[in-house]
Amino acid sequence: MRMTEILIDFGVKRLFVGWLPTLVALVGWSQTGPQLSLTPDAEMELDEIATYVASESDLIAVYVHEELNTFLALYSQGETSRGELIEDINDVGEDLTRVFADLVNLLVKDLVEISEEEQEANGVDALLTWRALHRRYRTLLREAMIPARARITEQMASLRQVHNPVFSCEMHGDVREAFERVARLFSGEDHLFDLNGCVRPSLGIVGWWPLDDDGAGPIVDIHDPYDLENLPGKLTGRFQTIDGVVAGAFRFDGTTHVDIPNAKWLNFGRAEGGDFSIVCWIRQAPGVGGTGVRTVLDKRVFAFVRGFSFFPHNVRGYSFFFHNRRPSLQLADGEKGGWTNYSARSSLPEDQAWHMVAVTVNRSSSEGGRFYVDGRPFGDPFNPTLRRGNLSNTSPLRIGRVSFGNAVGYTGDLDEVAIFNRALTPAEIMEQFQAGSKGMCK
Repeated sequence: MRMTEILIDFGVKRLFVGWLPTLVALVGWSQTGPQLSLTPDAEMELDEIATYVASESDLIAVYVHEELNTFLALYSQGETSRGELIEDINDVGEDLTRVFADLVNLLVKDLVEISEEEQEANGVDALLTWRALHRRYRTLLREAMIPARARITEQMASLRQVHNPVFSCEMHGDVREAFERVARLFSGEDHLFDLNGCVRPSLGIVGWWPLDDDGAGPIVDIHDPYDLENLPGKLTGRFQTIDGVVAGAFRFDGTTHVDIPNAKWLNFGRAEGGDFSIVCWIRQAPGVGGTGVRTVLDKRVFAFVRGFSFFPHNVRGYSFFFHNRRPSLQLADGEKGGWTNYSARSSLPEDQAWHMVAVTVNRSSSEGGRFYVDGRPFGDPFNPTLRRGNLSNTSPLRIGRVSFGNAVGYTGDLDEVAIFNRALTPAEIMEQFQAGSKGMCK
């Protein structure tokens, strides 16, 4: 039985068509603006819907698990070729994509109709209606999906363990990549409410500061949908809010910085298990804004001694910066000279345009470091194995300036700063770039 048939049996389509018209009558609006005000009955109905969707996800997970297990077993027994295995895995991913697209399309259709009806009847902006309904649905679904996500993640990990010889073989990188695409697609719940064309954050995101804030309060971190590990930052210095690539952005003048509290998930330790990636959108200021060293993100400890001197072995951490408009990264483990700077050979154009800039670091490979600009590799790979020691430290993560003082501040615009605890693939970097103004799903 295919997943489309399974969904028809579930009656999911009848469910989505039926509940939203009832909900719209229960949405209230204050005199100062739209406020989502649900009655207890409406809250219960929405909660039941979210729980139902989560339970049906479990049933779809059974299908995915059985299909992948069968395909991997046939390959291990020599009954199918590697090409056929990859094709079979990709077919499962395409099935999932179609199923989730059908669900979202049904939800979008009803939300649009309700928003238009509300605007016509009460003069309330249709977009605001949409946002209110969508926001409440997201909150309830996230809570309901916690057990389902845990079971799905466990099932995918079990498959990898059972069929470990397939995944551990060096020549099977393309098999692993196909499998991980399905795992990413199904281990998150965002496919059930990504209604605006955004891209789901890649696995391993440990920090995400959209910089949409007004500066009056903490600078929010939204990487954890359950708000257990989010680290709001503190803004210091002069700044300006501007239109960014995705919603708002910050304009830094060289004195501005945002301090993020230290946390274990922002420290990457030694080379074994210490891979990471940094992604952000930047627009460098013309002229002096692009010359010299301009720090985008810094988490290092420097121990100053004898005035302005310091011993190299006292440096530890990482720093993402530009040197004369060239994307650059410093890895500092305090060993054998203290640190190594890596820079792209080419500079970003002085075009005053937004560019998505990223660096990915696989610390176990001599070609494991790579810079990206606008979704594509920017220059040759670099060798991060020169710094296999410990990068961890107690310093806050600082956006816009170095951690240890007021020098080499960033001058220009920043948007959508994100950190991951793994080396993202070229496909993932391109996917984030192609999302453009839709960005990662919030």
